[in-house]
Amino acid sequence: MMSIPLALMFALGCTGIATEAKASLRRSAVFEGALSHPTSSGITGMAWWQGFNDPVMNMLQQAATALARTSKRPSGLIFASVPIEHLPVDAQVAIAYVSAKVLNLRLMALEEMQLAALRQRRLVVEGSGTAAGARLLAMLDARIAGSRAAAKGVLDRREIHLKMLAALCAWRVEQLIDEVALALTDMDLPVYTAELPSRPSSAHEIDVLVGQVHHHANLVRQAATHVRMRRQAFIDLRVRLAARQLSEVQALEGYQRMLEATGTLAESSGELAMSWIELQLSTGDRAIGALVPLARE
Repeated sequence: MMSIPLALMFALGCTGIATEAKASLRRSAVFEGALSHPTSSGITGMAWWQGFNDPVMNMLQQAATALARTSKRPSGLIFASVPIEHLPVDAQVAIAYVSAKVLNLRLMALEEMQLAALRQRRLVVEGSGTAAGARLLAMLDARIAGSRAAAKGVLDRREIHLKMLAALCAWRVEQLIDEVALALTDMDLPVYTAELPSRPSSAHEIDVLVGQVHHHANLVRQAATHVRMRRQAFIDLRVRLAARQLSEVQALEGYQRMLEATGTLAESSGELAMSWIELQLSTGDRAIGALVPLARE
C-alpha cells in the first residue's frame, strides 16, 4: 500500500498517487515487448518455470524440489479450494506463487480504493447537506462495503496460496512471508517471457491450450491499454483539480477507476501466466522444447 495519506498527496499535487499504475504500465510494456518482439534461443537444460525470470520463484522451486527429493514432503497437503495436489511439485509452486502475487496486487488496489472512497465520504459530509449529497453518501457507503467484502475474499485466497507455498517448502508461514514479502509488493506482474507459439499444432488438445495462451495475451494487451487510458484521464483530472476546475471528490473518482483498471491488468496477467503453466504441463514439463524458446533480453 502507498504510505502517503491521500490528503497529503492532493496537497502535494498528487505527485506520488499514480505509483501503482505507473508500475503496472511499466510491466505491461514488458509484456508487450516479450509477446511481440522476443529474441529466441534454445532452452536446453533450463526448467520451464525459469521462463518467469523471477528469482523468488526460482528460490521457492529449489526449496520445494529439494524437499520432495528427500521424501519429507508434508502429508495432508490438500487444499479443497485449490485442488492441485495431483500436479508436479514445480507446477504447484508456480501456481501458488503466481496466484499469491496477483492476489496481493489486487488486494493493494482494493485497499487503496477503500481509502479513496473514505476520503470522498469525508469530503461530502463536510461540504454538503443536500439530497444529492445524501445520495452520494449512500453510493459511497455501498462502494466501501463492497470493496471491504471483496478485499476480505482476496485476502483469504491469498493466505491459502501462501500456506500452500509454506507447506511445499516445509517453512513456517511467517518465514515464507519474510522471504517473499518484497516480491509480493514490488508491483511486478507475472510475465512468462516466451514466444507465443503458432497454431495449429499436431495435437488438438495442445492446439486448444495454445489458443488459450493467445486469448489471454490479447486480454492482457487490452487491459494494459485500458490502464494507460485511465492513467491519462487521471492525469488530466489532476491538472483540472490544480486549476480549481473540479472538486477533489471528482478527482478521487478518476483515481479509483485507474486503480480498478490496474487490478484488472493484474488479474489478466495472472490468467495468462496460468495458461502458460497449463500449456507447459500438457507438453510434459519440457518447456515446450523447440516450440516455444525462452525469450532473452
